[in-house]
Amino acid sequence: LGCPQGGVLSPLLWNLLVDDLLRLTFPFPVKMIAYADDITIITSHKEASIATKNLQLVCDSVGAWLASRKLFLNAVKTVLVIFSRKLIPWDNLYVFIDHTRISPSHTASFLGFVLDSRLKWKNHIEAKCVSATRAMMAVSSCLRQSFGYDRKRLRFLYSSTVEPIFTYGCSVWASVLRTKAGSKKIRSFQRLICRMITRSFKTAPTESLIILSNMLPLDLRILEIATSRLLSQPAGEFVKSSSKLILKRLPHELMHKKSERVSTFLST
Repeated sequence: LGCPQGGVLSPLLWNLLVDDLLRLTFPFPVKMIAYADDITIITSHKEASIATKNLQLVCDSVGAWLASRKLFLNAVKTVLVIFSRKLIPWDNLYVFIDHTRISPSHTASFLGFVLDSRLKWKNHIEAKCVSATRAMMAVSSCLRQSFGYDRKRLRFLYSSTVEPIFTYGCSVWASVLRTKAGSKKIRSFQRLICRMITRSFKTAPTESLIILSNMLPLDLRILEIATSRLLSQPAGEFVKSSSKLILKRLPHELMHKKSERVSTFLST
């Protein structure tokens, strides 16, 4: 029994089943997020030990709810991450799911994002560099076999297939551009693409390669996408760290036109 994968009615039937689970109430702050068959449970507290105990109570309640419907949690695929900017000892912080101990992990993948415990986005940028580079290599090899090595086609395929992979959700992690290391990592990835387009030597400067490739620097492209989403979304639905970066980077004339809307968001 179950919802067949790929079935037309499977999403609807699953939503009807999980709806009651998402409505469970607890005497402490808990937020449940469901996407397809993945369930994310979020608890918060000033003390990590108390937050972990609350999470254990939620896991027990969720496990009992699923068991009453002949379902179960997959402990192997369950990841525990403690988000904090402080250094917290993790030796005594863990949860149990079906008698399986789940110890804290430094990173977790969620809807295409790689979240680390310090929310620095370093691991996410590295993962995107790997996946985008792999996609660019595949695209360039197909291009050579079909049409020959053409700059215009390669630039078009980069902007249509590779760049969206890297800039996915960039309005969330655009704050990484505040550091020189983050901007350098992003430009080093673009340098590889520009060398493929221009067929230049390894010693060529990155800025020159970007100009010869007739491409916008990737860090500025990320800022452009994040800015357009900030100005198009309702107030209060944007990441504050990214909005602060945009306010510092954008020209004063542009922000003067949109200042009323942006300041309304920042004051919330």
